[in-house]
Amino acid sequence: MKKKILWLMLSWLIVAALVLASCGEAAPGEQEEEEEEEEAGEDVPQYGGSISNFISWGTEIGSADPTAGLWPTVLYTCPVLEHLIRGDFEKYSPGGTNEFTFQIERDIPEEFCIGNLAESWDVARDSVTLHIRQGVYWAAEGKEDVMESRELTAEDVAWSLNRFFDSPAAGSGTRRTENGGWVDSIYAEGNDVIVETDGFNANWLFDIGKGYANLITAPEVAEAGADDWENLVGTGPFMIKEAVVGSHLTYERNPHYWDTTTINGVEYEVPFVDELVWPIIVDTSTQIAAVRTGKIDVHYSVHPEYKKTLSETCPELLFSTWPHCTMKCTSLRTDRPPFNNKEVRRAMMIAIDRETIMKAMFGEGDIYGWPIAPALTGSYTPRDELPPETQELFEYNPDKARQMLADAGYPNGITGVEIAVPIKEDHVETQTMVAAYWTDIGVETTVKPMEMAAFTAYSRSGEHDCLHLSPTNANPLTNFSTTMLPGVPGNYAYYDNPYFTELFNNAQQTVDPAERDVILKELAVIELDDVPYIPIAVEAFVTMWWPWVKNFYGGMEASAWNPSGFLAYAWIDQDLKEDMGF
Repeated sequence: MKKKILWLMLSWLIVAALVLASCGEAAPGEQEEEEEEEEAGEDVPQYGGSISNFISWGTEIGSADPTAGLWPTVLYTCPVLEHLIRGDFEKYSPGGTNEFTFQIERDIPEEFCIGNLAESWDVARDSVTLHIRQGVYWAAEGKEDVMESRELTAEDVAWSLNRFFDSPAAGSGTRRTENGGWVDSIYAEGNDVIVETDGFNANWLFDIGKGYANLITAPEVAEAGADDWENLVGTGPFMIKEAVVGSHLTYERNPHYWDTTTINGVEYEVPFVDELVWPIIVDTSTQIAAVRTGKIDVHYSVHPEYKKTLSETCPELLFSTWPHCTMKCTSLRTDRPPFNNKEVRRAMMIAIDRETIMKAMFGEGDIYGWPIAPALTGSYTPRDELPPETQELFEYNPDKARQMLADAGYPNGITGVEIAVPIKEDHVETQTMVAAYWTDIGVETTVKPMEMAAFTAYSRSGEHDCLHLSPTNANPLTNFSTTMLPGVPGNYAYYDNPYFTELFNNAQQTVDPAERDVILKELAVIELDDVPYIPIAVEAFVTMWWPWVKNFYGGMEASAWNPSGFLAYAWIDQDLKEDMGF
């Protein structure tokens, strides 16, 4: 009997083992799925949590109306309000093909853009047609006193664009043809918005689709008071939760956001995080401490001097260095002696050791990043591909500079040169170093520091010899049109080159971006070679983020002044964050 019982027990154990073995062995499809998940590992998105991101900008939050507040309003409303067009960072950033870093401020070339609220567009010489995306809703939850959560319409977009073009942010109507601009009318037709023009304008994409203050606002918000943060309603990935002057802005997830993202072949709704926090911290040491302790997940503008210490104390931090969108420059009056002589201007440029100035003032940066930023690969010419006579301008050679002055008719140097400088940031120190190099070659130079209001008035008076300027390098069309054309207020060099002006007008009217880039390349070389402005240095900044912020690659702008666009597609790896002790 005992043997029978033992045999039965053994039989049940064998059966149980077989059953367990069969349960643990996944079907082929299931096994592949498990292996894929194991390989994906930390790349499997997670919902929930909060991302704290930071860009340094004073204590104010300003108006909630981009057309009134401009900066920093556009920065702080971008999580809620959207542009018609944005950069296609999912495809082209380092997380995709790595063709564009999206670390240039203010502008993104057309070839790296994608439709946003405008699903697509058609461009002709006399019009731009925007096909408005369907199924997008204004997220008015909790704001029912302002408006209902209704569908976005083409009428909304046309109304918003007209409002923008008539606002101070767009020159109060100066871009309309009746005021000398290029826009005839803007109206809705079915699901399309038609912008009729008096001719093609190559800057249309920025002026209409993704530039300053042309975020799409609802008519009901304007009626309720668009400057009030309590009335802010948009179509973006987040909704405003709280805006406290001098403290923070907090946004919550828009549960009905229209966009999705595909990761490892799986489609996900975005955003992933429940909350986006934008702390306002003025003190730099407090900012750095907040990064070091994990209170800030992403810091977009760490100064290079802190990169070394943060990298040493927090070696896990990820970082990416990017050049600022403005170049420190010195303008030279090309319309009167001595700087009406091109060889004198060239001598003044090679007399400056700009590499030393850049390192002394900024630690990291570049001496060649203007008039076109290196990120704009289509229109930018690398330094080693410039013509030899242009490359020569970037080589510090005081002996040659003295000889050039002598050959130009100034063997005893030049006297009485003055550089007017606004008392702001590092401007005075930068130009003081420039003046020292000029004095060394026999050009008697004084620096004239001025309060900003006085400097502005003085620069417009036409009395100056030289000015310290910080022009943008992010949009060559804007740069050339504001600094190089005769008669424009920003042409402080009084530069007047008929060939340059004709070439610029051709670029402005060239529809094909690739053809336009060829012209812009030539314009940039002309500007560098003629030296109406001496580019001194461009400052570098560093974006730093913790590795628990997934699907983020250091992108700065998805559209003008919109760093938060990237964070809607990022998630927090909560397990990794906890494992790292945070």
